[in-house]
Amino acid sequence: MPNGTGWLTKPRVYIDTDVLIAACASRGGASHIIVKLAELTLVTGLISEAVRLEAERNLLKKLPQALPAYRALVRAAKLHEVPLPSASELAHYRGQGDPKDLVHLVAACKADCAFLVTHNTRHYSPASGSPEVLTPGELVHRIRAQFASLGR
Repeated sequence: MPNGTGWLTKPRVYIDTDVLIAACASRGGASHIIVKLAELTLVTGLISEAVRLEAERNLLKKLPQALPAYRALVRAAKLHEVPLPSASELAHYRGQGDPKDLVHLVAACKADCAFLVTHNTRHYSPASGSPEVLTPGELVHRIRAQFASLGR
């Protein structure tokens, strides 16, 4: 993404659980592209322990045969796991997201992420506007536009 000097900087992207599961389910979708961008080190992909555990729990319950592929995908993408926020940190952000998803917004803020990518954008409303909450398709569109501008 552009910085003040006009150079591209590698964006820090917090990846929500639903995006990881979708990335595993479809190799052609925007969710999969985002995870692959992390693997290629074009973005810094971050998750929290909550994302990892929630994804594994959901897959184990609904689609256990996909668990090995999911784990391989996450391992290949070299996603960085950020610490879970404390209760006081969660309280500071109260009202800026759905209570069950607030942990993701706070983790993304603490990790200085430019973007929180999720299919449930309505679950988040950061007061500061940062991180910017986008769907996988919106983020892929932004990144494509940035790369397209390099040739101009």
